[in-house]
Amino acid sequence: MVRVLNFKVPLTSQKTPIAAVRSDRSATWELMKQLGPCDSNRPSPPTPQEELVLAAFNKPPDSLLELPEASALPLPFTYHSTVNGDVTYLSQPRLSVSKLLTNTYCELRKYYEIYAGLPSIDSGRLREGRNYHQHLEDQTHAQVNEETLISIIDEELEHFLEEEQALLTKNSWGRYLGEQWIEHGLVRLLFVAEKHFAREINVHGFINFYNGKLATTAEELLLAVLVNGIADIVKIDQSNANKPYRSTIARDEGLSKFIEDLRLQLEILRLNKLRLVDLSEEIPKAKEVVTKLSNEGKYFLHVRDVKTRADDLFPPYQLVMTAARDQCLYYARFFDNLSQSTEFAYASHLENARRRGVEIDEPLGVAWALRIIIAQFPVLAQDMKKLARGEPIGCDEFDEYQKSGGSTTKVEGEAQFSLSNFVTEARFREMLALFYGDSKEIMEMDILDLFQPWRYPVTIRYFAARAAQAYNIFESFEPASVCIEYHNARSLSIFGFKHYPFDLKLIEQHMDKASKFWSGQRPPKETNDLTMCRRCDFRTRCPAINKPVDTLAGDAIYKLLEM
Repeated sequence: MVRVLNFKVPLTSQKTPIAAVRSDRSATWELMKQLGPCDSNRPSPPTPQEELVLAAFNKPPDSLLELPEASALPLPFTYHSTVNGDVTYLSQPRLSVSKLLTNTYCELRKYYEIYAGLPSIDSGRLREGRNYHQHLEDQTHAQVNEETLISIIDEELEHFLEEEQALLTKNSWGRYLGEQWIEHGLVRLLFVAEKHFAREINVHGFINFYNGKLATTAEELLLAVLVNGIADIVKIDQSNANKPYRSTIARDEGLSKFIEDLRLQLEILRLNKLRLVDLSEEIPKAKEVVTKLSNEGKYFLHVRDVKTRADDLFPPYQLVMTAARDQCLYYARFFDNLSQSTEFAYASHLENARRRGVEIDEPLGVAWALRIIIAQFPVLAQDMKKLARGEPIGCDEFDEYQKSGGSTTKVEGEAQFSLSNFVTEARFREMLALFYGDSKEIMEMDILDLFQPWRYPVTIRYFAARAAQAYNIFESFEPASVCIEYHNARSLSIFGFKHYPFDLKLIEQHMDKASKFWSGQRPPKETNDLTMCRRCDFRTRCPAINKPVDTLAGDAIYKLLEM
């Protein structure tokens, strides 16, 4: 028997059927293209710069520039000293102050540049800036015509055999450093002491990259990295810089007086160039004058840097302007460090020379020595006579060393040091007349000692001694401020200033960060302002703005599912 069950279904409102989801091709097409076959979305070829970094990172050509494990790479400073577009860094490991400014644009970019080998690039803007700086220097500091002097030396060398020329021009790096330390050290610093203003002054420091500190004793120099720089301007005036300055526009009334002062200084400096000085008297006198100014409490020491622009506009990025400030702070800190002790500055200059591969007690070739003596005759003539006669020059560290017999007076197989090994006294006087003929004092000076065998030859040790004494002239001053002058290199005009008080704590913090970067103790940081990436040579492979393929695919799928 079949049993039938009946159910009553309550009446309900009929639901509207759900329509099938239709593909929104316009919304998904861009995502689907990212998920397409790999062969339809190949990355563009790497730029030459990117290729170099990929090779250094040991990555295939289609990779992004993701940082390898730190242990898989040479440290940044090590790589900088072994692969570099400027070969002098290979034989003379060192840095410039600008290299410490790792965050000028982007630390990641700076890091890539290091592992690209810092290929030498000489752009039109760089040349324009160099030419403008040279123009300012020429307008302020009178120097002998270097091209003429070199031509004269070359003509004299033609009278000698090739092996004789090699002896007469030996120790070229010693000659280069000697020229720099006398003109851009001793001479310019004496100008600051007398006229309160000078351009293009050499500074340097040694930074220990493992503790991030500046070496302040001779013992600390050995564990630190040499960093060189050039302070565009060092000046002394009555501006109180113990508080922040406002930005000064070039049209302010102070500018016209500033330019007029420069013109007066230029005429005075040119006249002084023809005055014979005895450095054993001139340096102590200069220090006495500067110390008196400092003790009055009315004068302050300032370091300035000149930045060139193609227009009358400040840089658009705040990072760039901050880096300019920090660069000037480094110059001021290095200057102050060298001024604190003649003994330390002397040791620092000698270590600088050693790092540049110069044997500090090797005599300069006589042709090179003569070149420096002619170029700086008013300043060096009295010292050269003292060296020739074996007399003290008035620098304790140097004089004691010479007295102990430390300086080599004659190298085996070579004639004893004397200018007569290269030119006659009559020919030397002809050279003097060409550059200093207007000075009766110079032309009548007795120079016979220079053409006798010298007791102490010219070495880099002498130049280090005089440079060290010159920095110590400013021992009583502390840096008061730094200033960035912004110049239009095309109209040859100043359009603005940025003043900042000297901040020791701030520059020590930056020094520590830079040290950790160069020693590999921390990874580089990418920029937060992606507009900076537009002109970067590594933009097509930089992971900061280019994500890996697997990340792109994952993001695309997630967005697709969210629709």
